[in-house]
Amino acid sequence: MDDELPYFQLRPPKRRPLRDRGWIVGIAAGGVVIVLVLVVGVRAVLVRALCAQDPIRLHVAAALDVAPAVQRIGQYFNDLNRNVGGHCAQVEVTEDPSDAVAAELAGMSTIQGETPVDAWVPDSSLWVDVVRNSARGAAAVHPTGISVAKSPLVIAVPRKVARKVTKWSRHISWQTLFPQPLGGPPDSLGLQIQLPDPEHSAVGLSAVVEIRRLLGGKPTARNKFTTFVHNVTPTSSLEDPQALAAFTSLSEPPWNGRPVTVTSEQAVETYNQAGPHMPLTAFYPAQEYDLDYPFALTTSSPLKVQAARQFEKILRSSFAATFVRGSHFRSAGRQASQAGSQFGIVGSPQPPVALAAPGETSTALQAWKRLALGSRDLVINDVSDAMTQPLVPGGQTRLQVLQQAASLGLSLFPDSTEMAAWEYSNRLRGTLPYRVLVPMGALPQQLGLITRRQQLQEYTRTLTAQPGAAAALYSTILAGFRWMTSHYKPGHVNAEIVLGSGTDTARHEMSAAKMLASLRKDYNPQRPVEIITVTAGTQGDEATLREATAITHGQAYVVEQPSDIAHVFFDALARRICTPNCAGG
Repeated sequence: MDDELPYFQLRPPKRRPLRDRGWIVGIAAGGVVIVLVLVVGVRAVLVRALCAQDPIRLHVAAALDVAPAVQRIGQYFNDLNRNVGGHCAQVEVTEDPSDAVAAELAGMSTIQGETPVDAWVPDSSLWVDVVRNSARGAAAVHPTGISVAKSPLVIAVPRKVARKVTKWSRHISWQTLFPQPLGGPPDSLGLQIQLPDPEHSAVGLSAVVEIRRLLGGKPTARNKFTTFVHNVTPTSSLEDPQALAAFTSLSEPPWNGRPVTVTSEQAVETYNQAGPHMPLTAFYPAQEYDLDYPFALTTSSPLKVQAARQFEKILRSSFAATFVRGSHFRSAGRQASQAGSQFGIVGSPQPPVALAAPGETSTALQAWKRLALGSRDLVINDVSDAMTQPLVPGGQTRLQVLQQAASLGLSLFPDSTEMAAWEYSNRLRGTLPYRVLVPMGALPQQLGLITRRQQLQEYTRTLTAQPGAAAALYSTILAGFRWMTSHYKPGHVNAEIVLGSGTDTARHEMSAAKMLASLRKDYNPQRPVEIITVTAGTQGDEATLREATAITHGQAYVVEQPSDIAHVFFDALARRICTPNCAGG
């Protein structure tokens, strides 16, 4: 048919040998590589530009001992140029004391010259607990559950002292820090317990938390803790080689002392590795505490939180674990690069005790502060005729017994104490029943050629009762209370301490009822002044004194035997832990 289209036979196309197409594949592959290189190169250029022009900077404040390791990990992280929301994430790690950062985050102070902290690596979770105990701190600090490193605590002594300590006990424990009355080493060993100040050291704070646990929750625990505090010497942190060198020097001439302290495994290993003249010997206590170097977030910026989460991944990495172990820390899983025995540490670390419960650290720290820090005390001594009478037939007079009490009490007050001394009988200064002997001020302050403490000691030694003199007790108590209230000092325990016979024998003197009514009217909860009375003998007006001290949240004590004195003063000091809400007597 002429109108039909020509017929075309369909045949498969001839295939070229593969070798003939190799140049095409090569060109295509090369093109892909070039494109990938260009993409990666462009991305790297863009990331570098982001890092140079508009990075997200995460300020990480790290404890002094672990900061060099965290800085190295931070440098590694920065080299990765991690992208966060279109920005390059960069960390800036600074060395900051944990107590200073804690105070800043709690709103109590600021660290001069630094940008706000976005993430925090303190040396212990105890600082996190302290900060989060306040509403502001709880809102500011958010634990992540990550530990950057760990370091068990150890009890350390200069090597030449170690034999003396192990002679007392081969199993060194926290009780090594106790005085003899609490089951510690005998006084004859002459050990000097140096405790890093818990207000500034996580090591000291951990020790105080553990010691309060060991002393238990019985009513006597408060007195025992007071005994412990007054038998240790607070020191600066002992977690760097220079501080430990100064510590070990105490065992050398001319001091020839026997110092004992608490520090970290990492500090001992670092110090001993340097081959010092006087190495340390250290012991792992049975109840082991770790410095756990937690990583906590302190920023609310969404981009910075993302950057912190990226940094967390690096902190958990095997690289980070290897690096912290190389700095004598243990990794988060407590793995060490070398055994502590290679660095003079005896034994093996025990499983760590449970972390402090919420609020436990703050309670322990507050107890320490109330005992170790300032009080403001007006001490008033009875010099009336009643003080010439013997406390027990044929024994010391009431005045002699209370002189011993005053002398013991004065030795227990730290240098941060402010104190004044009055004496009273009747009409000692015109119509007034009292007179000022030593004005109020700090115990170490110079008063002429001697300090206030020395002047108080001399006054106590030469105190003399006046035969035939009456005692205007009630008006003196009220006058002292009003003086202390008007001169109240915040941040201190303000107290009036009255030592005497507990009797009021002055004619035309203020009545007990009038004194009590005035105390109820004048007591100011915003300016609390507690009254503490120590009565020699049982002939005093005990009921009135108990009521007066109850009004002011103080305490009335009766000394029936000279042996009661130590208990009275330790109990009176121990009450400062709970004032003004002490339960019981």
